[in-house]
Amino acid sequence: MQNQQQHNSTRFSLATIAIALIASAIASGCQGDDTKTTSSPPDISPTPTETTQPQETPTTKEPVASAPNKPQAQEDAKEQTKEQTIEIYWFDAQNSDIEMVSSTVDIEVKTDSAPEAILENAMQQLLAGPQSDRHATTIPEGTKLRSVVLKSDGIHVNLSEEFSFGGGTASMTGRVAQILYTATSLNPDGKVWLEIEGEPIEVLGGEGLLLDQPLTRQSFEADFDL
Repeated sequence: MQNQQQHNSTRFSLATIAIALIASAIASGCQGDDTKTTSSPPDISPTPTETTQPQETPTTKEPVASAPNKPQAQEDAKEQTKEQTIEIYWFDAQNSDIEMVSSTVDIEVKTDSAPEAILENAMQQLLAGPQSDRHATTIPEGTKLRSVVLKSDGIHVNLSEEFSFGGGTASMTGRVAQILYTATSLNPDGKVWLEIEGEPIEVLGGEGLLLDQPLTRQSFEADFDL
């Protein structure tokens, strides 16, 4: 009986030891799992040698207005002017007879130029004298244009006092014709008033050439013979 009790006691001891070992193994396994779950994440911060570059903010360039190209600017300037054809009257220097002739001239004027400006240009060329040996003038040298004005009653041409100097009847008649016909080159039916220093001419020069004003081409041809 005593042997039987000792055998049972031994079995109990072995069972107790086995349970203790199993419990120890389980505890050890649980501790290993806790170590894994609480481990710190890997360090992914940049190494000391790495530097971060600041990002550049894109800039917006202001549009630059381009200057108009030269051909366009020249075309615009050209459109602001035009050529005007006008006739200037002289006498034929190669003919022994007194014969009045005209020369056609193209002058450049602004597109909005008034007829006064065109006639003034023509008068200035007439008073400057002929540019060709074929032409002659009876207008005294030094005669100046004071003004050309278009009024309701006709074209008023104001000349300096030199216009009345020198020459006989033929010369006086010729210079009046040159002024009259050049002044009416834009309108052959126009009326012309001749003035010297702002005063209408009634009698021109020492020869006493009577002028019935206003003058027209038709009235001049009826009153005078060239």
